Amino acid sequence: MFRRASWNWFSQLYIAFAGIVIIPVYIKHFGAEVYGLIAFMLTLQMLMSLLDVGFSASLSRETSRYRAQATDSLFFHSFLSIVLKVFLFAGVIIAAAIFFAASFLATQWLDVNMLDIEVVTYLLQVTAGIIFLRWLAIYFRSVIFGYEDIIWLAKFTTVVATLRFVAVVPLILYWEIDVEIYFYHQFAVQLFELTVLVFRKRKIIPPVANMKFIAVSDASFKAPIRFTLAAGGATILWLLISQADKFFASTFLSLADYGYFHVAVMAAGMITLITAPLVQVMQPRVTTLLATGNHDAAISIVKGLFDFMAVIALCTVLIVYVFGFSLLTAWYGEPGFAERTFNVFLVYSMATATLAVNSCSFIIDYASGKIRLRNYCSLVMLVTLLIAYPITFYYFSAMGAAFTWLIINIAYFIIAQPLLLAQHDKAVYSGVVRNTILPRMALCAALVLLFYAFDLPERLLDVAGRATIFLLAGFSWLILIVIFLLAKTEPRALLLNKISGFYERT
Repeated sequence: MFRRASWNWFSQLYIAFAGIVIIPVYIKHFGAEVYGLIAFMLTLQMLMSLLDVGFSASLSRETSRYRAQATDSLFFHSFLSIVLKVFLFAGVIIAAAIFFAASFLATQWLDVNMLDIEVVTYLLQVTAGIIFLRWLAIYFRSVIFGYEDIIWLAKFTTVVATLRFVAVVPLILYWEIDVEIYFYHQFAVQLFELTVLVFRKRKIIPPVANMKFIAVSDASFKAPIRFTLAAGGATILWLLISQADKFFASTFLSLADYGYFHVAVMAAGMITLITAPLVQVMQPRVTTLLATGNHDAAISIVKGLFDFMAVIALCTVLIVYVFGFSLLTAWYGEPGFAERTFNVFLVYSMATATLAVNSCSFIIDYASGKIRLRNYCSLVMLVTLLIAYPITFYYFSAMGAAFTWLIINIAYFIIAQPLLLAQHDKAVYSGVVRNTILPRMALCAALVLLFYAFDLPERLLDVAGRATIFLLAGFSWLILIVIFLLAKTEPRALLLNKISGFYERT
């Protein structure tokens, strides 16, 4: 499990770093407005995931059951056939909608100032093809992931990310390609990814010839359909919540400002990419423990996850507070870029850190199948954001949206988390707050005061060299994690036991 988790973690972090490091190249070569168009393409790809409605989760679950011989071959291959048809139908409909709506999006939705409207329309039509291929890739990825071919998938994901982000750098720097060639490149990479995934799925789960598939109306499909609908509701709500800010930003901000806003949000999203792989890996373990009646062990994992998430989240926010402006300056090479993005980056980092802590209760809700209350809470959250975002964007621009996202996540932790955790154990929330959150926040506040007293963020602006500032930030992040972990009795006791055991053996 550790090896799988490590590869999954590495691939996710690699994708994030590759996607973020390349942004200054995009902006400098293409301009802020073209990067805004690229960011809008990424937003459309995320919104396409709304059609998933739980199918990817169901595919992974049923594939895992098939691999464990908990379901028969006829049912499994019938299920795969039905879901593939759904993916194809939905993909064609939505891709066609984007293709024919491209002119409206270019002229009425996006605030385009310098780009040719006809070029923008054409590139949005190319985007429709990219989205269709990416949508189909979700189907094959879910099957491969459910088959627990996680290491191969992580390695292949790393290769695709290299082709998508890194391989485009020489094309930009040496051949000075225009934005149309960039979109063609993305289309080609997506086609390559889908082709390889198709062949990999066929290798691990060969198609069955001359099989008479079960109809979707069969009683055996009731359980997976119920699970799909429940998981789908949670997926749709979450994607609407997480993408609402970018959706409103694309029309309230100019295309150039939208590009800068997307950079800040994407950089802050690094926290999620650091923490999410651990939640993914813990999910099967908690599911197994609950299925075997080991409720106490499942609760223990959730408590430990809350503690770890709090440490990672708070340490990352501290690094953003101290090093953020210097990192943005070193990353892009100009102070003006940092001045336009740092404040939004900092507030979004705080909000994303809170979100990471909130995600800990998801694994036990999902494992136990108690998703209904979570969906109700998410629905309230979504309605609040849909009301608040237009107001805050209109009056306070990007900073208003950032504070809205922060406040709503804090409110979710204070109001929704105790209700969600009480479904499993009423004492969990109070214990987590008392023994984990408050002590960690107190230590964080003390460190902030210390940094402020020594005016550390300003002093770091004098540090010369990009490599130096990045290495210093990374080393400081690791030191902070050690400090936070050793602030509690259990990690100290574990460390002392390991040290004493080492000396006893020697």
